[in-house]
Amino acid sequence: MVTFERPDGTRLCIKQLTQGKLDSLLEGSRGFVAADGTRSFALARLPEGGVVRLSYWWEEEVDSQAPTEQELAQLRSFVRSVAGAEHDGFVTPLPASPFLYPDGDEYLRMDAAVIAGGTLYVAQFRRELNETGVLDMSATLGLLRIAKPGQNDPSPELAILLSGVTTVKLYLGGVAVRDGLTIEELAERAAKKGVSLLLLSGETFGLAGDAAPARFL
Repeated sequence: MVTFERPDGTRLCIKQLTQGKLDSLLEGSRGFVAADGTRSFALARLPEGGVVRLSYWWEEEVDSQAPTEQELAQLRSFVRSVAGAEHDGFVTPLPASPFLYPDGDEYLRMDAAVIAGGTLYVAQFRRELNETGVLDMSATLGLLRIAKPGQNDPSPELAILLSGVTTVKLYLGGVAVRDGLTIEELAERAAKKGVSLLLLSGETFGLAGDAAPARFL
C-alpha cells in the first residue's frame, strides 16, 4: 500500500498500485517527489516507505531549485577553472550579489561569473535540468546585451563590469535531468541555444556533452 499526500494535506492510500493506476492519479499534476528530490511519473521511482508527496503546477515552489552553499562553491570553482585554463589563469570574479536597477530592484543574478580575456563566463544552477532552464539561461544573453555600456543602462554597475567584454560563454549546472529526457538529448538542444550543460558528480561539475561556443555580446 502506498500513501500519497496532496499539497493541501489530504492523503490517499492505494493498494496494489500499478503504473496505470499511478498515471490516473497523477493526471494534471507534475508527478510525485522521488527520493532524490526530483519529480517523477514512473512507478519504479516511488520512494520506499513513508508518505509520497504529490506536486502540482499551481503549487508554490519555495527555493526548490536553489543551490546549497557547497553546490555554489563547486559551480564557481568550475567556472574559474575553465576560464583560467583558457586565459593563462588571469581571471576576474564578478560579485556574487545580484545586479540592480537604479531603483534598487533586481536586474540580473548570476550564480557564478568571471571575466577573462574579454570573455564573460556565466553559470546558473538548476537542481533539475530541463528545457525551461535552458531557455532561461539562453535569455541571460539578452539581458547582458541590454546591459552593455552605452545601451539602456538598466544596471550601471553591470555596465561598468561589461566594459571590454566581447563574448559570453553560458553554462547551466544541475544534479539531475527531468524524467523523459536523456542528458545527451538535452545537451544537444542546449548547445543549439548556446548553453553548455554541467552535471554535478561527486565534488565537481563536469560537461555533459560538447561545450557550446562563445556568443558575441
